[in-house]
Amino acid sequence: MPLFDAGLCKAQLKGATSAYAQTKAVYRSAILRAIKEVEDNLSALRWLAAEARATGVEGEAAGKAAAMAIVALSGRRFVVS
Repeated sequence: MPLFDAGLCKAQLKGATSAYAQTKAVYRSAILRAIKEVEDNLSALRWLAAEARATGVEGEAAGKAAAMAIVALSGRRFVVS
């Protein structure tokens, strides 16, 4: 290892730190986008379930399907009756 590297080690460290920060930002953005998509879909399913319940008897099957999808997406178990 040389005694004098003219700042090479500091430059390499700065480059690695910058690359890490960029990778971290990209990962965070992907996670936030995924969470938003899940929230949007759950909201749409809830709306569809409410619409299905409002239509009455003909919407019963659609309401059950939407409710099962909401439960499945939220990680809980469901029972079909």
